Amino acid sequence: ETHAHMHKGGGKTPQDVLDLLQRISQYISGNMETVRDVWAGMGASGNGTLEPTELAAFIRRLVKGIGHREQHYLLMHMADMDVAGNAQFDFSALCICLRVVPPKTPPGYPSYQRGFKPDFKPSAGRPGDVSWRLEEWREGGGRGEQFLLDPQSGRLYKPTPDWPTPAGMLVNNMRYPKKELNPGSLFNHLDAYLRETRTRLSDLFGKYDVNGDGELTLLELAKMLRDLQLKDVSNADILYFMALMDADGSGTVSQSELLSSAKLIAETHAHMHKGGGKTPQDVLDLLQRISQYISGNMETVRDVWAGMGASGNGTLEPTELAAFIRRLVKGIGHREQHYLLMHMADMDVAGNAQFDFSALCICLRVVPPKTPPGYPSYQRGF
Repeated sequence: ETHAHMHKGGGKTPQDVLDLLQRISQYISGNMETVRDVWAGMGASGNGTLEPTELAAFIRRLVKGIGHREQHYLLMHMADMDVAGNAQFDFSALCICLRVVPPKTPPGYPSYQRGFKPDFKPSAGRPGDVSWRLEEWREGGGRGEQFLLDPQSGRLYKPTPDWPTPAGMLVNNMRYPKKELNPGSLFNHLDAYLRETRTRLSDLFGKYDVNGDGELTLLELAKMLRDLQLKDVSNADILYFMALMDADGSGTVSQSELLSSAKLIAETHAHMHKGGGKTPQDVLDLLQRISQYISGNMETVRDVWAGMGASGNGTLEPTELAAFIRRLVKGIGHREQHYLLMHMADMDVAGNAQFDFSALCICLRVVPPKTPPGYPSYQRGF
């Protein structure tokens, strides 16, 4: 019955099938981090691909309450889209089949939009102009501590003299304090785990090195760290740690690189926080250099941003953010990337390791805020 229903329109997909596919496509597009995590934990083959039974289980985990008929719709759609005809799908193929990622086509060929409905509008593209307006907000019904609120994002800041200091998020008029991120300490937690469990790093490393090449992909490294459920380590800490480990942009890390990078990260963190809250001059020089480049080359920077980010929703994770900066600032070294990433972690108000273009410009002081009367005024730059 399902097959007959799906193919009754002479090539035109029925509306209820389109509705389902659109629902799944939009969910993946808007929750890419969660989707990647679920995908990384599935698949018996260990090579990053899923067979149809595993694919159906994957979708059931993501889309609660999906029924038998809807699963049949999805699986028959995937069979129709199975170019190789081998019933094997990697993550890239999933995103293509479900129109999460539109193709870039050569001149003279049609251009395509993501999604299954003509009224589906991508959530991101080339960023527009950035402005930053802050207004007063007081805790406790107007009688408590003063904050500056970004009404568009819900981010809260303390009105400190140099630059607004991240203080947390406002959700339903409740303040949620900023999550303190310290990706540099993650290796210390890992070391403590190895000592407590009397596990050798080489044995743990080998367990997650699926193809035995002596290196972990960033996804394998993330899976290892998440599986350990290290105390006081958040998913955002792991995402920053992955970016700190991948300063050369290779996408992999060996055991020796893990150890040497951990040492450099610890040294960088100590250097950045040695002044009792005062940022060292070499860190300020780097941040000023990046800030000035973005300010003076906004058109180029927007174009580069628009072409990056696997989620397709206009945000970049730390590894993508580091790649973005490497494209803009030629010759930036490992230590300088560590400075940048640790600064971004300090400025990450939501604590989720996700940055849209506006947040980038705010964190790097490209755009000074407009503040209400009686509050400090701020200048761009460091």
